[in-house]
Amino acid sequence: MDGALKIAPLGMAGDEFSCDFKSVSREGDVVTWRGFCSAPRKAATVVASLRGEVLSVRVNGDSIGSYRRCRPGSGNAA
Repeated sequence: MDGALKIAPLGMAGDEFSCDFKSVSREGDVVTWRGFCSAPRKAATVVASLRGEVLSVRVNGDSIGSYRRCRPGSGNAA
């Protein structure tokens, strides 16, 4: 598992990047955001897919890591 990832309805931030989105869509356990990501700032399509408790995230087709889902009250959420 990689570092921490904070997801908001129209934003996302990790240890080394952040994204601001203009649109979001969902199909089952796959969410697609479209907008811009930093480091450096450029247009981005971000796709996150959930399999069990593991969230896999890709930016413009490149994997940025896998993350374990934190449940509210687990003490692991930021």
